[in-house]
Amino acid sequence: MSGISSLLQIRWKRLVIDEGHVSANLATTLVPFAKMLSVERRWIITGTPTTNLLGLGLGSRGIEPSPSSSSIQTNDGLSDQRLPAEDIIPSSSEVSPAGTPSPTTPLKRIWTKYDREDLNKLGNMITHFIAVPQFNADCTLISTHVTEPLLDPCGPRRGAIQVLNQVMEMVMIRHRVEDVEKAVILPPVSHETVLLDLDPYVVKSFNALQAAIIVNAIDSQRTDQVCSRL
Repeated sequence: MSGISSLLQIRWKRLVIDEGHVSANLATTLVPFAKMLSVERRWIITGTPTTNLLGLGLGSRGIEPSPSSSSIQTNDGLSDQRLPAEDIIPSSSEVSPAGTPSPTTPLKRIWTKYDREDLNKLGNMITHFIAVPQFNADCTLISTHVTEPLLDPCGPRRGAIQVLNQVMEMVMIRHRVEDVEKAVILPPVSHETVLLDLDPYVVKSFNALQAAIIVNAIDSQRTDQVCSRL
């Protein structure tokens, strides 16, 4: 056993990583080394498992579900801990007798390349780190059976969102906002306006900076995302 890491000689009960969304990046040494470990159960703890899917209603528009305050992904026997379907995506749309969507009907939208990036991240975490047997045995299943049906140019195919829902129910536990608010009572938010007594030259510099930002936005025809903090 000489030269073999002692970590590889242990049978681990559970492997838990905080900020576990980093496991979506397969270019790091984390996932390959985790695969070498003999681990019975693997957990990912993260408040940001995805960037764009969170709060999007998973492909539907309408009343959006509250974003999770934290998420845990695991293959640790969750058959008794699954979330109800409505906690992850809105209920299916209903059509009025006239054949037009009702005012509360979620509208189908076209999923974008940003959604694809998030789906790929989820797929990497589920397939390679958590190593759900079905997906670990065939690493293309997430792409062929989950991602591609959602990213059809005409919109998600029939049943595609339900498939994603079922996959997420298999591996994810979420803390709902209302549960967190019951456990941690925060004081009410208060806003107060504070006027700054700026030097005349500082005022001119600030106005010039704002003007430059406005000119840049108009000149670029607002085709790019700009983040500025003053």
